[in-house]
Amino acid sequence: MFSKLLKSLRGAGLTGTGSDDGDMPEAFQSTTPDAFAANGAYDSDEIVRQFQHDRNSHVIGIIHRHADETERWDQWIWDALIGGHHLQDFMTAMEAVPPTAKLDIILHSIGGFNLPVQLIARAIKAHRGETTVFVPHYAHDISTLIALAADKIVMGPAASMSYLEPDDEVLSKVVQQKGLRRVADETLLKLSVAKLHARELRAFITEITAGRVRGSQAKLLQALTGGKASPWDPLTVPAAQQMGLPVTTDMPASIFRLIQACRAAPARDKGIKTVDRSVGASRVSALAMSDISTIMRHGAVLPPLDGSRGSWRVSPEPVQYATSSHSDDDDEDPSGVALENCDITIRPLIARLEQVRNSRVVCVIHQPGMESHSVDTVTTEDILTALQSTPADKPLDIVLHTPGGYSYQAHQIALAVKAHRAKTTVFVPYFAMSGGTIISLAVDEIVMSPTAALGPIDSQFSLRRLHGSVPSRALVDLLKTKPRHKIDDEFLELGMYCERLIPQDHKNALELMKGTYAPSTADRIAHTLNDGTLTHGYPVTFSEAKKLGLHVNTAMPPEAVAIVRAYRRNRWGKRSVVFCG
Repeated sequence: MFSKLLKSLRGAGLTGTGSDDGDMPEAFQSTTPDAFAANGAYDSDEIVRQFQHDRNSHVIGIIHRHADETERWDQWIWDALIGGHHLQDFMTAMEAVPPTAKLDIILHSIGGFNLPVQLIARAIKAHRGETTVFVPHYAHDISTLIALAADKIVMGPAASMSYLEPDDEVLSKVVQQKGLRRVADETLLKLSVAKLHARELRAFITEITAGRVRGSQAKLLQALTGGKASPWDPLTVPAAQQMGLPVTTDMPASIFRLIQACRAAPARDKGIKTVDRSVGASRVSALAMSDISTIMRHGAVLPPLDGSRGSWRVSPEPVQYATSSHSDDDDEDPSGVALENCDITIRPLIARLEQVRNSRVVCVIHQPGMESHSVDTVTTEDILTALQSTPADKPLDIVLHTPGGYSYQAHQIALAVKAHRAKTTVFVPYFAMSGGTIISLAVDEIVMSPTAALGPIDSQFSLRRLHGSVPSRALVDLLKTKPRHKIDDEFLELGMYCERLIPQDHKNALELMKGTYAPSTADRIAHTLNDGTLTHGYPVTFSEAKKLGLHVNTAMPPEAVAIVRAYRRNRWGKRSVVFCG
C-alpha cells in the first residue's frame, strides 16, 4: 500500500495555482486523502524558499525522514526520531537567523529524544523575534514541547499534538493499591525514575510557556500532564485552545505541499530543512570578521584567487566546487562555491585552531557508524596516545562531542587530562553527556555553545528485565523503601553495591576538580551531578552550569563546531579520536 501511495505522490502536478491566502487549488479544498495524494510531488527547496519569501521570515523545517520502500521499520525509526543530528542541523540553521528576525518552524515529527528536543525548544524560546511553529499533520510525543516554545502555533484543521502524561502517578497508585511488600521491585525502580522525569518535565513546560499561555500555567500543566487524557489520545486544536495555548488553524497550503514533496522523495539525514542563502564573491571583501567566523562554522572554501567570479553559498546539501559552467540562482554571480556542507577535511581545521590558540588539539567525536560511538576502551587508547605525544608545557584543547559511555574509561581519561601540566580546555559545541561531563570536570576551562549541554554523571545499570537502565540512586532507594528480605536477590546485590558506589563517585569527582574549584563549590557540583536527583539524560545547560559554579564560558571558536560538523559527512568507520602531530 505504501508503494502505491508513493507512486500516486509522483503523479501529475496541480491543475490550479492557488495562493496561501485562502485561494487554494481545487484539489486542496477536498477533504479526501485521494485528493491530496493526486497532487504530485514538488521541489521541497522551492516550496520553502517561496514560503520564506512570502512571510518575510527565516524558515527551519523539522520534518522526519520518510522511510523508503526497501527500509526496515526498526532501521528507519532511529533516524526519524529527533536526535543529536537534528540538534546539530537546527542549531547550525539558527546561526543564519538574525536575533530579531521572524522565525517560522515547520514541525512534522513522530517524536524524539529528551535532550535534543529540549535544547531545540529552548533555542526557539530564547529567540527575540516572533516565533511561529506550524504543525500541518502531527507533532507526536515530546516533539510537542517544541511547539509549546513558540509565540504562535498554527495547526492544520485535523492536526494533533500529544498529551505528556508522566508515569509517576500511575506507578504510585500501583504501589498504594498493592502495598510495598507485594509490589515488584521493577515497579519501585521505575517509580523512582518516573518521579524525576515528571518533576523535570513539569518544570520545563513551565519554563518554556512562561508568558505564552492564555490563562494559568497551572491549568495548562494539569491539562497536559495531569493524566486525564492518555498520551495515545490526540491533542486536537480545540483541546489545545482550551488549555490556553496560542493555537490557530491558518495553515498555508504550501506547508501541506512541502510534506508531500518530502514524502515523495525520501532521503537519509533530512531531518532539518532550510534553503540556500547566497553571498556573492564580489561582496566577500566587505564581510566583517564576525560574518566570516559564522561562515567558517560551516566550513569555508575561499573564492578563487585568480579573480574569476564565484559566490559563497550556504547550502544544506553536500556539493562540489562549482565551475564557471555551473549556474545557480545567485543573480549577481551565476557560478558559485558552496560552503555549508562542503567537503572540508579535519586536519586543516585542527591546524588552524592550534595556530590561533598555540595549543595541542585532540578531537573526541562520537557519531553512529564510527569506530567508537561512545566512551570506551578504543577511545581511551587513542586519547592516551595523543596525550603521551603532547609536550607537557603545551596547552591542551579537547573538542568533545559524546553521549557518554563507560564511567571507568571516562574517569581514566579524566585523570590523564587532569595530570597535564599546562592549561586544559574542553570545547562542547553541542553536548558532552555523562562520561563526557566526567572528562570536563578535570579541565581548567569549559567552553560551551550557548545552547550546548553537559549532563549528570551518576552510574547507570542495565537491567534486562526492565529492557533499559536504572540509576544507582533508584537501587539505593529500593533498599530504603522495602524490607531487604523481600527484595529480589539481584536488586539487593546491586543496591548494596550502589550504597558504596555513590560516595565513591562523589569522591572521584572531587578529585578531578581539586585545585581548580573551591572545595565547597566542587562539593556542590559533585552532589548535583552525582546524587541521582536528576535523570541521567537531563541537559545541564550553560546557564545551569554557570550557576553550579563550573568554569564555563561561550567563547566557542568556529573551528570546533566545524570539526564536529565535518564528521557528519564522512564518518563511517572513522576513528573517534583525531589529533595531528
